Amino acid sequence: MPLDLLLGPEDFPGLMVTATGGETGETIDAEPAVQVELTGPGFQIVESIVVFETRDLALGVLSGIKQDMAALGTDSTPVSGFQDISGIDQNSSLGGGPASTVFIVQGTALVRLTVAGSDWDARIIELAEMARNKASGR
Repeated sequence: MPLDLLLGPEDFPGLMVTATGGETGETIDAEPAVQVELTGPGFQIVESIVVFETRDLALGVLSGIKQDMAALGTDSTPVSGFQDISGIDQNSSLGGGPASTVFIVQGTALVRLTVAGSDWDARIIELAEMARNKASGR
């Protein structure tokens, strides 16, 4: 799986952003997977991508995630501009602090994005759009 589907320091021009991780691997079911952690001034992002054989498989996993999130009280109200997205879990944590997590299907890829920092709750959709565009190869 190409690492260039993940967000990287180059996606944050003018900011000192460092990336760690970025190793490729596989899930238990042998789907290709990759994860990166980005740290910048006042924010931290962890993004992972799992590529499935078909879009339907990715959507099936997203459906299960949405059910699990709903059971935990996460609202899965549709987000403007997104078709295949989970609700925004604002009860996540990252590095010991509060964070938001969202899941998106882009093609055959399931993208998980967790964002922490001073304005993490306000920026999750903007960053999800960046991640979606990057995962689509744009």
